[in-house]
Amino acid sequence: MWDKIGIAVGPVIGYFYQFYLIRKKKSVGTFSINLCGMLLFCNIMRIGFYFFTKYAFALLVQSFLMIIAQVMTAI
Repeated sequence: MWDKIGIAVGPVIGYFYQFYLIRKKKSVGTFSINLCGMLLFCNIMRIGFYFFTKYAFALLVQSFLMIIAQVMTAI
C-alpha cells in the first residue's frame, strides 16, 4: 500500500515545493510557465487514456495530483 502512495505522491512533491518557492519569493525566476501547460496537457491526456486502457490506479491519482500542482504553480 505504501508503495502505491509513494508512486502517486512522490513526483508531485517537487512541484508543490516549486509552488512554495514561487509564493515565498513572489517571482517565478527561471521557472517556465510553458512547462506547466505541457504537463497539464499530458496529464489530461493520460486521464483520458485511462478510460480506454485501464492501468494502475496510483498513476491515475498521480495525474490528478499533478494537475492540481500545475494549476497552483501557474496561477
